[in-house]
Amino acid sequence: MYMPSGCSVRLIDLPYKVGAMIAIDGEDDYATIFLNSRLSFEKQWKCLRHELKHLEDDDMFNSKGIIEVESK
Repeated sequence: MYMPSGCSVRLIDLPYKVGAMIAIDGEDDYATIFLNSRLSFEKQWKCLRHELKHLEDDDMFNSKGIIEVESK
């Protein structure tokens, strides 16, 4: 299981169809989860849990394709 050296969450304006996304800093292995600030609190919370599950499942560094990862 992948565990970043740290993780932060930031609210930013993303396109309406994008709930959240993760960026990993390769130098210090730090994860940042970007949540769409245009969404309701409830939707942001759901997206945050979804992105944390991606970190837990090591989805950024496994051989699964995006369609397989997002279909679970």
